[in-house]
Amino acid sequence: MAEVKENLKAPPTERQTSKESSPEDLESTVNSAPGDESWTMVSESSMPDDMAADGEGENSKNPEWIPELRQALDEQCGLFEVCRIASGRVLPEDLRVRAWQACLDIPWNADEQSSNFSSWDGMFSLESQSVLREQCKKMIDKCDLETEVEKLSAQSDIESVITAFCSTRKVDYVPHSGWLEILEALVHFELPTSLLYEFFSVILKKYVPKDGPKNEVIHHLFRLIVLYHDPELCNFIDSKRVTFDKFSTTWFASLLAASCKVDTLNAVWDIYFQNDDPFLVMFLGLVLLESQRDQIMERKEDSKEELCTFLKEIPAGMAPEDVVDFYEIANSYLVTTPKSLREANWTTLFGSRPVSPTKRLHIPIPQALCLPVTTDEIVTAATRHSGCRFFVIDCRPPEQYNSGHLVTAFHLDAQLLIQDAPAFNAAVDRLLASQKQAIEANSVAGGEHLCFMGSGFEAEDQYVHMVVARMLQRHHKYVSVADGGYEALLFYIEANALEADRVLAGTDVKKAKGKQTEVVAKPTAVTASSSFFGKLTSAMKTQLPIVKDKVGRK
Repeated sequence: MAEVKENLKAPPTERQTSKESSPEDLESTVNSAPGDESWTMVSESSMPDDMAADGEGENSKNPEWIPELRQALDEQCGLFEVCRIASGRVLPEDLRVRAWQACLDIPWNADEQSSNFSSWDGMFSLESQSVLREQCKKMIDKCDLETEVEKLSAQSDIESVITAFCSTRKVDYVPHSGWLEILEALVHFELPTSLLYEFFSVILKKYVPKDGPKNEVIHHLFRLIVLYHDPELCNFIDSKRVTFDKFSTTWFASLLAASCKVDTLNAVWDIYFQNDDPFLVMFLGLVLLESQRDQIMERKEDSKEELCTFLKEIPAGMAPEDVVDFYEIANSYLVTTPKSLREANWTTLFGSRPVSPTKRLHIPIPQALCLPVTTDEIVTAATRHSGCRFFVIDCRPPEQYNSGHLVTAFHLDAQLLIQDAPAFNAAVDRLLASQKQAIEANSVAGGEHLCFMGSGFEAEDQYVHMVVARMLQRHHKYVSVADGGYEALLFYIEANALEADRVLAGTDVKKAKGKQTEVVAKPTAVTASSSFFGKLTSAMKTQLPIVKDKVGRK
């Protein structure tokens, strides 16, 4: 994968702004300042530039940090100390297990006694016990274990761990869940069964998505990430009718254990556990796709099955020496992605969040046409000038926009797409030119990220969906939609007691809210659709008579 890696470029980061300025003044310029650093990998600033070909060259060239890490682990340190000392490096083999234990916050006496494992009654009585036993045997037969005694011991440990895990949680074993692959990666360390159980259970709890049996959200979210950064690649995969779950299920369910070689996986997990961010695997997945982008785009004649097989096996080509570079590039994608992605989906995918409360989305991820961005992030970008910078395009009718809009928002009448296509195209060209000028002027209204805002009401926003789809079809990257639209903005301002004239232009909150409700209260024949394809279909059906009339004109 080395040749492909040389052609893989990280996305450019945006210039940030800090000084107060009139958001409405496109020509105003401000001083650059660091962006929001709350979502940055520990490895970003500490990756070695001279990683040797064996993937651990930094360990031999600059060994001074290794004795410090060894001493800290001897003193039973935690995640913070490991991150401070190792700084996102690939770990020495003799310290790996203890460093992982510290990063995963596994009790240091777990090898002596695991309360969860010890509570198991020792009965092998799962409904799918015979299936589990057979799959354990097949997996162990493929492992590089020398003697039959070692194989039988490993098989017994793995079956015991999964049986205990299922029994204590009153669930049955599900084949092809990624569990066996995770344990296969751990069994090489010859851990005591109780400690093996703790590693397995903590990894599943912290890092494996748990949004239902079909894991719908994780794969739709991954697709939206790819669509956000590389719409052309995403559209190509969609055109081959390959859904993202068909090739990425094993990536996420096993944390790449099902696809990577052992030495590569160890390096991947070294840095992954130090970062302590379950969403990171999706950005590693994005980098994997980008690393093979040219090869994917050339497979136009492949069948659906052939392309799916090719995509699924991409991680197998990654070598240990690739890992550090892949994390650096993954971090570049991560910091150029709206934080709403993580904040709004944490609870759904990984359970309760340890720090801040999760924000809920108005648009369910499986139904989203593109990446939704929360009102909080949009307002923060417009008023505090931190994080991703958005070029907000308000697509409501002119009378609604004029009655009140976000101070940094530009206007695009979405209905022009149907009513006057040339005028619509000209308006889009002017907006993109304005975006370029705003970025060059370092204006608070400028940003690489296009965020389309509708009214927040399904019936009216059909046109907005069509505009977004048009931009994605033309392969514009960084396309998002304001979750909940202008209505959500109004409620956000009111709920947080913000000064309306700092956030809105032309009206105050109460007046804007009254006008907005008054406009959308008119009866409409459009029925809300539950899928993103349905949204486009509904909008097209609504305007079918207009389209036929325009097509018939000469």
